[in-house]
Amino acid sequence: MSEQQVDILLADDSTADIEVVSKALKAENKNWQIESVRDGVEAVAFIFGRHNEPGHDLAHKPRMIMLDLKMPRLNGFQFLERLKSDPRTRDIPMVVLTSSPEHKDMDECSRLGASDYKVKPLTFDSYTKMVKEIANRWLEGSPSSE
Repeated sequence: MSEQQVDILLADDSTADIEVVSKALKAENKNWQIESVRDGVEAVAFIFGRHNEPGHDLAHKPRMIMLDLKMPRLNGFQFLERLKSDPRTRDIPMVVLTSSPEHKDMDECSRLGASDYKVKPLTFDSYTKMVKEIANRWLEGSPSSE
């Protein structure tokens, strides 16, 4: 894991989705530092390190998080609840990228404090375009130039 500033933390148990998102982000040529984890437990450990208690410095505080809902061990809902309940991480933009178009899932993510909720598109081009737009919106404050 890198010691420099992490711009984007990807939390997804799908290797294919991590590869697509990583390639799309690298194609933007913004020199964003990207890290990925396979579930919510790894994500919490990455961010908080060994000092999981309030008042301790964080190991890594990403500028934004893209996460899947359906992850093993600690799912996206539980992860959102954990991070949004901690004042040290409450302000991190967290964008849910999921295959679930269910309104109950959207409503729950909104209630838990997700910054955005996006259903993963079925085509590669649509998926990469969406990822670029999300990153540019939350990290650069503008839509992608493409």
